[in-house]
Amino acid sequence: METTFSNILEGTLTAPRSTFQSLLLQKEEQADRSITIVFFLVLFTAIGSGLAQASADHIFTAVLQVIFSIFTALIFWTTLAYILFAAAKGLGPKQVSFLKCLSLTGWCHAPLILFPTIYCMQPALGGFVEVLTALVLIWFFILNLIAFKIVLDKSYTVLLSIFLLTPPVLFMVLTFWLYFLVSYTTLKLIALLI
Repeated sequence: METTFSNILEGTLTAPRSTFQSLLLQKEEQADRSITIVFFLVLFTAIGSGLAQASADHIFTAVLQVIFSIFTALIFWTTLAYILFAAAKGLGPKQVSFLKCLSLTGWCHAPLILFPTIYCMQPALGGFVEVLTALVLIWFFILNLIAFKIVLDKSYTVLLSIFLLTPPVLFMVLTFWLYFLVSYTTLKLIALLI
């Protein structure tokens, strides 16, 4: 598969499973080129989303909103790629490079290109904008699920259970240790005061 923007974008939106499998089988030098292309895709979606939500009356606030949108999109993309990379090391049957994980999770941002169009049509669509935004986010989630499935080679039920059970378990563990730390510190302070 040739790594041009239009080929991979079309494949991601129409046939994500075969496109992601071909991206996973790429050589490292082709993965470098794909990373460059996907970096600009994530950057473009972040700028478009930030500009669509910004107000034209307040230029300084709009610039800050675009910068914040770019920053959060890049952080989210690299974090998602690292989670995929760590999961592939721990659960996956094959070793996958971090660049390929960046490529796969970056191409999952392709549906987010529609956000500026949805935001610009808000006066005409009214409350239907939230429905369209939710559909685009569900599409983004499904593409990420497909990317994780291809790399980890697990069933969708296992992946969904990991996606749905990991955050509450982490929250409970962190809450327990935070409670333990606060109560232990409080007891030590009370002992010092007595």
